[in-house]
Amino acid sequence: MTPEMLTYAMLLAAAGGIVIPAVALAEHRQLMRRQARQPAATEYENIEERLVERRKEEAELRDKLSDLADQLVRRDMAVAEAEEARIRLTGLQESLALMEPKRMELERLELDLASRQEAMADLAQRMVEAEAKVEEQARVLRRAEADAAAAEEKAAEAERRRGEAVANLEDLATRLREAEAALQEKQGDIRQADGQLADIRQRIAEGRDDLDRQRREQDAIKQTCDQIRAEITRLEQRKAELEAAKAHLEGYVEQARADREKDEKNALEDLKRAPACLSEAGLRADRGRVTENDALAGLRDYLDQLGLRFPARTLNAFHTCMKINGISPLTVLAGISGTGKSELPRRYAEGIGVHFLQMAVQPRWDSPQDLFGFYNYLEHRYVGTDLARALAHLDPHNHPDLAKEWRDRMLLVLLDEMNLARVEYYFSEFLSRLEVRKSADPANPAARQNAEVHLDVGGMNRAFNIYVDRNVLFVGTMNEDESTQTLSDKVIDRANVLRFGRPKQMAHEQPKSTIATPDRYLSRTTWNSWERDADSLDAHSRDKLRGWIEKLNDAMSKLDRPFGHRVNQAIQLYCANYPGGGPGSLGTAFGDQLEQRILPKLRGIDTMDFQDAFIEIESLARAIGDEALAEAVNTGRQKPLFTWQGLNRDS
Repeated sequence: MTPEMLTYAMLLAAAGGIVIPAVALAEHRQLMRRQARQPAATEYENIEERLVERRKEEAELRDKLSDLADQLVRRDMAVAEAEEARIRLTGLQESLALMEPKRMELERLELDLASRQEAMADLAQRMVEAEAKVEEQARVLRRAEADAAAAEEKAAEAERRRGEAVANLEDLATRLREAEAALQEKQGDIRQADGQLADIRQRIAEGRDDLDRQRREQDAIKQTCDQIRAEITRLEQRKAELEAAKAHLEGYVEQARADREKDEKNALEDLKRAPACLSEAGLRADRGRVTENDALAGLRDYLDQLGLRFPARTLNAFHTCMKINGISPLTVLAGISGTGKSELPRRYAEGIGVHFLQMAVQPRWDSPQDLFGFYNYLEHRYVGTDLARALAHLDPHNHPDLAKEWRDRMLLVLLDEMNLARVEYYFSEFLSRLEVRKSADPANPAARQNAEVHLDVGGMNRAFNIYVDRNVLFVGTMNEDESTQTLSDKVIDRANVLRFGRPKQMAHEQPKSTIATPDRYLSRTTWNSWERDADSLDAHSRDKLRGWIEKLNDAMSKLDRPFGHRVNQAIQLYCANYPGGGPGSLGTAFGDQLEQRILPKLRGIDTMDFQDAFIEIESLARAIGDEALAEAVNTGRQKPLFTWQGLNRDS
């Protein structure tokens, strides 16, 4: 076989014996025609070019030989697949459903192999035909041998490489024969598998009865399963409906929760607003560490500038009542209208440097809501009073953010005409909580709980509590006429009552309104420095005071009005905090307490039955050096029922 024929044979083998080299033959004929038309010189000149083309063709031939080797590798892989097919046929013993398709696959492979063998025979025939045509090209090459010695050497090298390719091709053919032998062996295995398949079919036939029985059972189970699935489908539909309803309700809940959180956030906005008594009071700077005597002197000067005349004893008594608000949380100013009962607290607050809040009591007041406000369930917000707002801003324990600016301030609250309504209805509960302060530690939430005001905030998650500390002073005024209510013993026991009688001389000038109001506030720290314990009295004064209290309680026992520890402690604390401390101040302070705490409780007692007791009280008043008080007691006991209208003191 010539090299040209070998080239065509390789091309045909690379194509798997299927592609006909018609294109190559056509190109060869065209080349021969061109050579016939060309002169001999031109023909020899183109020999080198044709040799280059032959080298390219040889390179392409090597590439195609490489492809042929790849195809042979794939053919080896096909043989490996046949081995896998044998393994799969072995698996037919375990799975009847898969065995038959695998056997058919092997038969198809046999048919395909036979087809390929026929194609190879056809390829050999075509190679013979191509050999004749390649011989024609060889004659052309021999004519060029004389002029292309170098080309012959290269052609020889190409011939050597072609020989190697032929050897490789023969090796591939050997491998193909080995693969055919292996295939025959596999076919034997397949025949053996067919025998095993027949045995398996026999077993299958024997198991069909069991299978039919199992199918019937499966049909029954399937029917039950269908019913269960239908029920599950119905339940799933119901579940989906319920989940949709749940999601819908959860949306409502989330919206309600968001609305509630928004309501809770907005509900207390009114309480968080600083009241005018704090924010607009004009008290901008701390007046610093001022002594009590200097502060009282400044107060008297301020009242003189205003043209207001209050006896010094009245000022001292009122001031002392403010200082002992821990044990006596309420001070009541009683008397006829127009005697300065409302003016004194206001001007006292201005002169001392204390914030002032006046609340006009209404006849309809009947609950603590009138003091602190109420929760509006329609608007979902708390409608607070100035008192509630002020107390919240003065409570550093529960509301540190609100009290940040005001925690060291003092506030005086005036309940004007407090007996227009029943005091017990709207103030009694609050008064009890104020009294608890003296034994509560404000820094301990559990300890101060009973002393706190609990506002109704509409069932919010967090309660709004207010602890009213001793920097808040409470004063009430009372007009004693037929339109007012009297105070109960519960209120009197927890209060100091100052009475304003008919003035001896009428004031003909209005208070001056052009006097500038002081703009410096008194700090709570300074106020606390003025307070003193009952033990601050010297031993002699303390013994004397306790003797007076014992005599007083003996007389009160005869009147069926004995007092307990609260009144005893309040009298001692009042006397210890009375300003001045000069000669006679102890008797003056004790006389004030007789006026404020004892004599108001004796109104309406039958004097004829208790003359001895009244005489003892009168004698006690003379013993402390208070003749005016003794005369007032004497006047009161001359009537069938004891009356007490207070004293008009000039100093």
